[in-house]
Amino acid sequence: MTGPLTVRRVTDPGDPALAAFGKIQERSYYAPDMLIPPAAFGRLVSGGGRGRREDRILVAEDEAGQVRGGTVYHLLPGAGFNSFLAAAPEARGRGVARALHAASLAEVRGRGLPGIFADSVYPGR
Repeated sequence: MTGPLTVRRVTDPGDPALAAFGKIQERSYYAPDMLIPPAAFGRLVSGGGRGRREDRILVAEDEAGQVRGGTVYHLLPGAGFNSFLAAAPEARGRGVARALHAASLAEVRGRGLPGIFADSVYPGR
């Protein structure tokens, strides 16, 4: 990965970027069975959400269109909540997570919310 990243919101449940992000999620987290399963991603991007919660998935792609990371986050009445953010292991240290966080935080703040809550887990755990 050498070129610029593009961060985009996924809105089509059939977008192949969802499966690619699901694989990154499974490779990145120490207990992937405890996360929102990739099979649920389509529901999240197709207007999913409960009540006043709006679900979002962003992916970061390199200039060849290869997914290098992604994030699942939610717009809540009082703040944003990041459920998961990961960069592919081979893309770590190249600004993927920073770009994803910046994009999600921009939407949260653009909605007039004060910030986004994010829990973190050290990837070398």
